Amino acid sequence: MKKIDLVHTTILIIALLAGYSAIQYFISLCSLFVFATSGGMSDGFVQQTILSIILIMAQVILAVALVKNGHKYAGLLLKDEPEGSWEDAPKWDLDRHGILMVLFIGMGLYTLIQTIPDLLLDFYKIFRDKIRYNTDRPINWDVVATILLKALTGFSLIYAAPPLANYIEKTIAIRMKVSQEASHKPF
Repeated sequence: MKKIDLVHTTILIIALLAGYSAIQYFISLCSLFVFATSGGMSDGFVQQTILSIILIMAQVILAVALVKNGHKYAGLLLKDEPEGSWEDAPKWDLDRHGILMVLFIGMGLYTLIQTIPDLLLDFYKIFRDKIRYNTDRPINWDVVATILLKALTGFSLIYAAPPLANYIEKTIAIRMKVSQEASHKPF
């Protein structure tokens, strides 16, 4: 696999995850309507609906843009490579360790892409409520703490990608060696 193919595949995976997020936001929007019609939500229904529609559209636009232009973006990301280094190379040696690192980094970036807007939105709501009501209304820190924990998980996955990939590679290598030795034993 060439380096540009790996980067392009990673971009396509992010596009698929963005599409999946759009589906999740759509399902949340449907549940919002069900909850509102049952009389459970009166305050902020219009704001939540508009926010959900904006998030759905943003995720769909991101997914479509990444699918349509993924190869071009991969070329832009690899523009510092020597000219033709990824076109003329017959094969880019990609081992299990490299795939695991890409997987962990991709999962961490995806988690951050999902949580940072939510975190910013919650901080904005806290700030807005403090300004609007000018009182000490209780802040729902459980939600903020949960989103902070998700963001921390994303940062941790990115930071710990090499050690995690090394650990898994060593664990898999030992298990594969044991299973190969067991399969070659005579009965």
